[in-house]
Amino acid sequence: MSKVACIVLNFNRRKETLHCMESLRADPVPKSIIVVDNNSYDQKELGIEVSSMKDVHFIPLNKNFGFAEGNNRGIKYALGLDKTSLIFIINNDAWIADNALSKMNDFMNANSDVSILAPKIYFSDHKTIWAAGCRLNYLRLTGTNRGRRVKDNGLYDKTEEVSCASGCAMMIRPSVFDTVGFFDSDFFSYFEDFDFCLRARNKKNKIVYFPEAHVLHEGSLTAGGEFDIFSSFYRYRNRLMVIKKHANILQILFNIGFFQVLILRDFFYYIYSGKFHAYYRLWKGLFDFFSGGKNNNIYPENILIIKLSAIGDVLMATPAIREIRHRYSSAKIFHLIGKWSSEIMSANPNVDELIVIDENIFWKKKIIPIIELLLKLRKKKIDIVFNMHWSKWINFFALIIGAKDIIGFDRDGSAGFLTKKIPYSEGEKGPHQIEQYLAIAGNNVSSKISGVKKVPEIFFREDEAKNYNGKFKEFLTKNRKNIIAVASGGGSNPKSSMPMRRWPFYSELVGKIIENMPYHVVLLGQGTDKEVADKILSENKSERITSFVDRLDLHENAYLLQNSLLLVCNDSALMHIASAVGTKCLSIFGPTAPYDKAPMNKEHVYMYSEVACSPCYKFGSFPECNRQQVCFKSIKPNEVFKILQKMVSGSGIHK
Repeated sequence: MSKVACIVLNFNRRKETLHCMESLRADPVPKSIIVVDNNSYDQKELGIEVSSMKDVHFIPLNKNFGFAEGNNRGIKYALGLDKTSLIFIINNDAWIADNALSKMNDFMNANSDVSILAPKIYFSDHKTIWAAGCRLNYLRLTGTNRGRRVKDNGLYDKTEEVSCASGCAMMIRPSVFDTVGFFDSDFFSYFEDFDFCLRARNKKNKIVYFPEAHVLHEGSLTAGGEFDIFSSFYRYRNRLMVIKKHANILQILFNIGFFQVLILRDFFYYIYSGKFHAYYRLWKGLFDFFSGGKNNNIYPENILIIKLSAIGDVLMATPAIREIRHRYSSAKIFHLIGKWSSEIMSANPNVDELIVIDENIFWKKKIIPIIELLLKLRKKKIDIVFNMHWSKWINFFALIIGAKDIIGFDRDGSAGFLTKKIPYSEGEKGPHQIEQYLAIAGNNVSSKISGVKKVPEIFFREDEAKNYNGKFKEFLTKNRKNIIAVASGGGSNPKSSMPMRRWPFYSELVGKIIENMPYHVVLLGQGTDKEVADKILSENKSERITSFVDRLDLHENAYLLQNSLLLVCNDSALMHIASAVGTKCLSIFGPTAPYDKAPMNKEHVYMYSEVACSPCYKFGSFPECNRQQVCFKSIKPNEVFKILQKMVSGSGIHK
């Protein structure tokens, strides 16, 4: 029995690819599915997921070959399979509806004169048309999606011959490749489908639009949009390649003038939208064409993330750092970080090199060390800086590093020198800090983005886990998962010391735990936290209390929390560490607001008294408290203990 071979090309969009495959597999037509992966960061995971599926073939590539060559690899593989009768190319951010594959197969079998078939492609709402085939603009020598952004009202319900088809979804007879060849890999991405259709038409191949077959398309998930860094490089370069290959003298003369108008129009758009780096890439693409090059490596080569401190803030930035790694899988990623927080990132695989400094050179404006750091970073030829501080001073530092693109926060005019500005808020019922960091990485915080985890990450090296098993063996043998951890300190970092951020009733709470529950209490913290821990120990004499304050490094604290039942703490680094290792956490907020800082894990619970003067800690400023911690003192030990009991028992808790 003959089969339709479906080609799905993936690059860093595993969930979308699996969704696309699911729609194809649901169609009853006999088929094989060839998934080609362009060296995605999660290539191995995708390969494992699809390997068990019937009639699915996985082709892992060792670099990103682009849309043209990636599809070519899949097509050539499909043509080598037995009984391949038709080739169906579909974007991984698209999916078929209502047995579209079967309908296209039946139409092609009944109409042997048709070589290429274009389905009706909708946006994801299945109401608005994305493409009803494509029309040729003769003078400009471009293809335009028919009916784009038009609500489907029956205007495009006629099966008819068209000038070209979109590479988003098209069905092709194998014989076309014999006479026309494959996609031109020099295009890499954009206009390769248009070029292919022009070559097919020149060889008398008929292209037909078939509205009975429906495809839904999310649109520009992989590339990022028409005016982003990636597409800007190819938009003009590849149009010029089409003109060079196919244009007559009239079309050449027209485009000489038309291109000048386009460039002027786009100049104002790029300047208005602040996309200076993308505009630079557009000119780089033009230079590549006129110099005769085929430079398809237009992704940034060196990326610098600036996130110095504090430990909790660095942890909240780790989902964004992971997303930066995913988006720029071939780039070398540097992380400029302070000594205070560097340990928490020491094993993170999403960063290639940590550049560890004394963060006080920035906070205290130490010019000589800053100049030394500047010279060191300039040698690394940084393309993009992701500045995760809302500091005009650090933005300026990023500028003189020589980066072409500087992405950072806009807070009350602190967005100077940025090429892309991300709104920033703190202590409000708006986007969480994690979501705001993700926005810097390129994710819109107001949209639901598939596959984006909003939980901090900590990584252990193999030798660390082995050492920790030895160090804590005796203690954990007796108490593993029978531990309630208490972090009564916090509020200190290289920029400031704020003991007023500590809830004052931990000693009473520990006494209630020891008296009423069978668990072992472990005290955690470091530095000045020891004073609070010593007070707890002096007021609660029990063998079921152990203090590890000032005895553990950050990873050891994380390991111990991973083996604990629950953590009770202030707004502190240990709260975020517990979130990262998946331990339940009961946090107590006072001068800071929990709305944008409390862990986003479902099992995390915070307690917060919304008194008029809280939050008073905001944007790094912490005024002297003249109300004797009323925000904390209104949260009584009995109330905290009752919540603690419910969390331990697994009862439902409402924040």
